[in-house]
Amino acid sequence: MKLFPTIKNLSRAYHIYALIALGIVAITQTSCGTRSGTRVDVEEPNFLVLMSDNHYFSHLGCYGDPVVKTPNIDAIAREGVRFTHAFCASPSCTPARSAILAGQEIWRLGAAANLHSTLSSTIPTYVDILEKNGYHVGHDRKGWGPGNYEAGGRAHNPAGVTYPDFTAFFDAKEEDKPWSFWLSSRNPHRPFDLDQGIQSGVDSSKVVVPPYLPNVPEVVSDICDYYLEVQDFDREVGEAIEILKQRGDLENTVIIICGDNGWMMPRGLANLYDFGTRVPFIISWPGKYEGNRVVDDLVSLNDIAATVVDVAGFEIPVEYTAASLKPILESDQVGITEHARPYVHMARERHALCRAGGLGYPGRAIRNKDFLFIQNLEPDRWPAGD
Repeated sequence: MKLFPTIKNLSRAYHIYALIALGIVAITQTSCGTRSGTRVDVEEPNFLVLMSDNHYFSHLGCYGDPVVKTPNIDAIAREGVRFTHAFCASPSCTPARSAILAGQEIWRLGAAANLHSTLSSTIPTYVDILEKNGYHVGHDRKGWGPGNYEAGGRAHNPAGVTYPDFTAFFDAKEEDKPWSFWLSSRNPHRPFDLDQGIQSGVDSSKVVVPPYLPNVPEVVSDICDYYLEVQDFDREVGEAIEILKQRGDLENTVIIICGDNGWMMPRGLANLYDFGTRVPFIISWPGKYEGNRVVDDLVSLNDIAATVVDVAGFEIPVEYTAASLKPILESDQVGITEHARPYVHMARERHALCRAGGLGYPGRAIRNKDFLFIQNLEPDRWPAGD
């Protein structure tokens, strides 16, 4: 399908953006070639995805936030590559996570473009490829979702077999078998514990309130509550790294830290503005990738699927429209690299069942370094429901 329908009465600049967007699918599809998912080398690294739930990109110490304390994540960033312009495929949990697993834009994923949906077993995910080739795969808590994976013909959650926690996953693993685990934190998803941020010592005097929100005590306190949950996610990250060390797997594990989509504030979750789509994204493989690098390239979380498959040594499926970040990870480049893409694109379909007939509020967006263009495909509907 086309990214945008015919567009009328737009300014010349917007029309140019729309024309660029119309070529996205053709560009990404033809760049993939014919690939089968077969093994191309013998290295078997492990993969640990540490994902926060509804987390705006700048709200970590390593991204320069003056309030939130995230020493464990900051340490991993110093050992790895920190991306400053990473975007999710959709500002909604199920489609964003589907796209991360499938390496494709949500308009190619059928029902998975919607919240509370399913991800068909006919769509190859990076977890499917790893599991098929002998990896022990698993996740805790949400993983992929919310949704019904059985309706898509799957025997388990698309993120892998469900385990109570990381330790239980390791206990079930055969010795010397490579693995892939998705630690799916609930933090910093709402509801927050009211006023616990300030009471726990989060410094409200340093909170920077975005200019689109009222700078009043209630909003500042709400942001502090959110920061407290970000710090709790950092604690979870630290515990996972300690388990890696105890199990002797740290040196052979690719660590990926990201949020699934933006924060749960106005103009955040369920919106195609940056606060809904721009997320933290860090990749580290100590001893393999040169650390303490900051990359400003525009990247998509969809690239995780292509990157994992590529780094694991398998050919990337022809269905993937994402790009492997392996060339960037294996280089020593900082800032804008020679592999930079000119834009990324995002989309939204139905976020929640808040309209008669289950109708959504569909939109498409294209983002380059300077501009964000959003087209709402059904602008006559109320964005937040009937």
